[in-house]
Amino acid sequence: MTFEEFQDLIARLRTTGRETQTCDVRESADKLPASIVETLSAFANSVSGGTVVLGLSEKNGFRPIETFNAVRMQEALVSAGERLTPVVRPKTEIFPLDGTKVLVAHVPPMSSEMKPCYVTQRGMYMGSYIRSGDGDRRLTPYEVDRLIEVKRQPCWDAEPVADASLEDLEKNLVQRLVARQKQLHPRIFEHLSETEVLSNLRVIAQSNGTLRPTLAGLLALGKYPQKYFPSLVVTFTRYRESHGEGKPDPRDYRFTDTQTLVGALPYLIADAVELVRRHMNTGAIIEGAFRRDLPDYPLIAVREAVANALQHRDYSHDGRASAVQIRMYPDRLEILSPGGLYGRVLLEDLGKSAVTARRNQFLSAILETTPYPGEGCVVENRGSGLPALQRALEEENMFPAKLSSSLATFEITFFKRRRDASGQKRLSSAELEQAILNELETHASLSLLELIRLSGRSRSTVANKVKKLVAEGRIEPLETAKSPRQRYRKVR
Repeated sequence: MTFEEFQDLIARLRTTGRETQTCDVRESADKLPASIVETLSAFANSVSGGTVVLGLSEKNGFRPIETFNAVRMQEALVSAGERLTPVVRPKTEIFPLDGTKVLVAHVPPMSSEMKPCYVTQRGMYMGSYIRSGDGDRRLTPYEVDRLIEVKRQPCWDAEPVADASLEDLEKNLVQRLVARQKQLHPRIFEHLSETEVLSNLRVIAQSNGTLRPTLAGLLALGKYPQKYFPSLVVTFTRYRESHGEGKPDPRDYRFTDTQTLVGALPYLIADAVELVRRHMNTGAIIEGAFRRDLPDYPLIAVREAVANALQHRDYSHDGRASAVQIRMYPDRLEILSPGGLYGRVLLEDLGKSAVTARRNQFLSAILETTPYPGEGCVVENRGSGLPALQRALEEENMFPAKLSSSLATFEITFFKRRRDASGQKRLSSAELEQAILNELETHASLSLLELIRLSGRSRSTVANKVKKLVAEGRIEPLETAKSPRQRYRKVR
């Protein structure tokens, strides 16, 4: 951190009067607080790391502590980092401030294979933390397991299902899958029996001397997978009203429709898409001599989102208790799947190029040749699903989908059509500024890229408006100048 960046950080803290998601402030007049190890763990387990500032008093407007001993606290902080596994080694710097000194320590994020970082004495499941708002929260055992999962390829989908039999597989789907595999890979599969092909694909596996469907086989080709896994369904709920970011009003959980979809994945996807189609509005325009439908949500994009949720969701023993959820509000459509983003793929890379990481590698391979109702197969397995989703929205001149991920959930949000085929109404300069403020009113913070996507305007246009609003003190940056992780929020 440069001295200029340090000055910017102090100015933002004093302006907002509070800590941030990526910055923690401690007085540490005499000694380090015991909870500092929790903050080090939280920042190390985050995506972008964080900054600890020692020697400032939050209750006194982030003014320095006169008795603060920066050198001694620097040594104590290094010692605190050694109480974690893996050891946290923050990069520390001492800066002058108001006639005294302040200690600033940057905690870099741990690599995926090193997480979770935890307080050694408390153990992995009781000593792992994550940053939440301006505080630290202990990770749940489920979240810890999801971090550990990255270190080895999960094989939950290859487990044989106890008590299930080959009679639980739908014969038509099985035959078509086997025929497709023999057509695509004749050198390997042409002379093998159906049972041998299914065994090689991990559709079936031996369990105590008996061939049984695997979880992947049952999900992709089963007659009724919910016979053994009643929670592996898709739930659909249409809410009457929205509250905040499309969430139902916590005081009013009324909805106009709710359904639970069951069956194998190909039918779950098809039924979910049809359900969305029936519940959304479809307008129309006349282009030349032809009528063109304008649905609230492009069904191609909805199909890709539902298929992505079912293919990449968490199928661990704990994850099987949760369903994929589809929530329809008056202004948006949300699709949530258990388990956050898997592997080393970054959230900002999704939808831009063919980037993928397979949590369920056997299920993914099976779905590639599993027949989809109507035509084609369920997935392509080329990392093309999310790019195709965003492309479908772009072609309809609609706002890009919002992608968000935590350790427990991955979510795709579609925004209801607001533009017609002739393009979005061009906003005046003042209207664009107000639109930015309105978006920041309903979001805790937004990046420049997110504002560009929401507005549909060019980078330079939005960047200039953001710069103007910052200069006027109407919005504020949350990171240091030129930070690649920069986000903005509305000044309250």
